[in-house]
Amino acid sequence: SCGNFVCNFWGPMPCIIWIAILVETLEVFEACTHEWLDFSALLFLQFVNGIICWAQERNTRLSVAALKRDLVLKVTVKRDGQWTELPACHLVRGDIVHLGLGGVVPADCDLLPDAAGLPIQVLQGSFTGGELPPAKAVY
Repeated sequence: SCGNFVCNFWGPMPCIIWIAILVETLEVFEACTHEWLDFSALLFLQFVNGIICWAQERNTRLSVAALKRDLVLKVTVKRDGQWTELPACHLVRGDIVHLGLGGVVPADCDLLPDAAGLPIQVLQGSFTGGELPPAKAVY
């Protein structure tokens, strides 16, 4: 994708419209008529099509950027004795990460024992690629 306005005038549909504009231009000059209505309509259609395509691509880029911003993995972390929520990319060695039910492990972590002494179960399907992921219990 070119990413600029001019690239919206190149492709299958715009090329067909350009050919139609060329045919109409030759017809007007060959017949020496002053009926520019078809030529003007096709040219107008081409520019409207380019503007609409440009606007749609721009909106798509902005939507993707907003989704990327909103989908940043955030984790609850204990740092310097305080629990806080940070983006996972800001984790450093020594941070204690709170893992909740159904949560995602945001980084390589050492598992600490649960306060109640219950095992931590981890499904490893995303690592192994298995259809039925094996479960591991860590005490």
